[in-house]
Amino acid sequence: LQIWNHLAPVLVQMRTLTTADVLPFGRYCQLFARYLELDSFLMSRGPSGTTFTSKGSDNKVKYVHELPQAAEYRRLIEQLIR
Repeated sequence: LQIWNHLAPVLVQMRTLTTADVLPFGRYCQLFARYLELDSFLMSRGPSGTTFTSKGSDNKVKYVHELPQAAEYRRLIEQLIR
């Protein structure tokens, strides 16, 4: 809602946001808001913020996994640039 409230008046004033654009623009605002949440979360984790490790019983790293949030972040970027 904050993104909508920030951008919609500007776009209406520029006459680039019409009634026909309301639903796609609303979807864009939702995607962008989620993108910002994920970006903040991943950046707060530091340089290796997109992965986590699984350790075996010997306490050695067994697997390195991508965080679900990182995969969602990548998908959102693809959707936002379409």
